[in-house]
Amino acid sequence: MLLTTIKSYADIIIGKSIKLHNKSADIDVQRQEAQEELATLRQEADKNSRMFKSLYESLVNGLITADEYRDMRADYETKTKNNLARAAEIEKRQAELDKQITEYFELAELIANADNSKTAALIDSLVDKIKIFSDRSIEIDFSFLDGFGLINEVTDYE
Repeated sequence: MLLTTIKSYADIIIGKSIKLHNKSADIDVQRQEAQEELATLRQEADKNSRMFKSLYESLVNGLITADEYRDMRADYETKTKNNLARAAEIEKRQAELDKQITEYFELAELIANADNSKTAALIDSLVDKIKIFSDRSIEIDFSFLDGFGLINEVTDYE
């Protein structure tokens, strides 16, 4: 019963792996869009930094008041902080997606190449915990189910 359940989940992983391979062009487009957004955010951060320096010069030269300087400085600082936070979020999401895709393909390859002599390795890769109850029922906690949330987002859209 345990092996049947594990093999059915293994088949699901292989199926999703094939689907993920088929969606590689879509994933590449998402990566490119993320890179373009990162470039835009970095350009805006550079622009805000230059404006901030120019702002101080305007204060020193008497072109703006101290109140205007404080307000404008706070605005530039907020914009820069928000852009850098957004860039960090995008980079983190991309790194996690790349990591999960790699792990997913490695797991699918392990499953595809598994034979009876590698059953223990397959179980180690797929199963986090097995609970056996007194009524001889079992409960299996698969290690990959929670770990591939982003993969599900990428592969499940149509």
